[in-house]
Amino acid sequence: MKTVVHPVLVALALLAALLLAGCGGESLADAREAAGTVNGLCPVREEPVVSGAYIHFDGQKIGFCCPPCSGDFRKDPGTYLGKMRSNRDKFAYVGK
Repeated sequence: MKTVVHPVLVALALLAALLLAGCGGESLADAREAAGTVNGLCPVREEPVVSGAYIHFDGQKIGFCCPPCSGDFRKDPGTYLGKMRSNRDKFAYVGK
């Protein structure tokens, strides 16, 4: 009997592998510390933060995965701060 693998399952498996590869084995806490921010996961795209992509907001240095995400954050900061505050572990968020 021939086994057929559904393309969606293949895509999900590849996505999972990419996410696990992440930032070269660094944890989100490592990404947060390297970037000097209060979060390790971008609140907009939910990818690890990088150095140089941040804004100062409400006395905190909020990190992003890329500079354009800061514009999305500024349009609706309450939503993005709420996401990080309600799931501190997921975002490696140590802010207020």
